[in-house]
Amino acid sequence: MRWGNVNELINQDAKDLAEFMNTKIHNPNKDISYIDGADHTYYEKEEQLGYEIEKFLNLLVINK
Repeated sequence: MRWGNVNELINQDAKDLAEFMNTKIHNPNKDISYIDGADHTYYEKEEQLGYEIEKFLNLLVINK
């Protein structure tokens, strides 16, 4: 799960929300964070989002 922290569609600070969700969701495969400087479309942050998706998928394959 990823959020941006610029004009995002969430009502609280993305960093605080990611920290909160990480304390409430107990799943060894969770990956909850935010991308600093990204808006809801991840404009100009597409490469970073792609890298984080790839990293997550690789961890799923390793942990399978």
